[in-house]
Amino acid sequence: MTTAFETYQIYNAIKLHFTSDSYDYFKYQGKSRVSIASFEKRRDKYQFKKWANKFANKEDLIEFFVANFVHGDTWIGNLTEDYYREWLRKKESLSYIFQQDVDNLCECNKRLGRRFAWYFRVTDGQHPALLRKLFRGGICIETFIILNEILHFFPKWDERVEEDIIWPKMHKLCDKYKGFLGLTEQRVTQFKKIFTKGIENA
Repeated sequence: MTTAFETYQIYNAIKLHFTSDSYDYFKYQGKSRVSIASFEKRRDKYQFKKWANKFANKEDLIEFFVANFVHGDTWIGNLTEDYYREWLRKKESLSYIFQQDVDNLCECNKRLGRRFAWYFRVTDGQHPALLRKLFRGGICIETFIILNEILHFFPKWDERVEEDIIWPKMHKLCDKYKGFLGLTEQRVTQFKKIFTKGIENA
């Protein structure tokens, strides 16, 4: 069983990963400079005890924290199982969700007589259509990340999108989140096949 302090260690490492430019959870194998003394001084340490009792498995705790941090909640007192349950649902059916998102993108373009490349076009330094689609909830962030793994459009957006707050923040979140999605070369190849089939059938 994971202790409250061990839960705090995991939480701190995941938080650093998502909020710090220099810390990489995978590079440092989830290790960070925390002490029992600093933990005992925290007024919210009972929260870590609560989640330690809830999730006996370390991997479940990691996924719980990741699910919440992706939604922007980083304080231990704000974390909720709702995001975790949604994350598990996505994890278990990611191929299907990706296929549905691609099919919806293709169907929308087909109705309007546009090519798929339209989603990625940066016009006058403004946000591309695909990014606006993500912000409106038209596709999930996991699909957005997978599409970049296939098409590698982030670098071009970095060069051409002129605003310097919203897009850089989303780019950072995607880069930080990607490592927790299990996107091995084999997995990306499977998504490429789904994507290619969706485009061909559009």
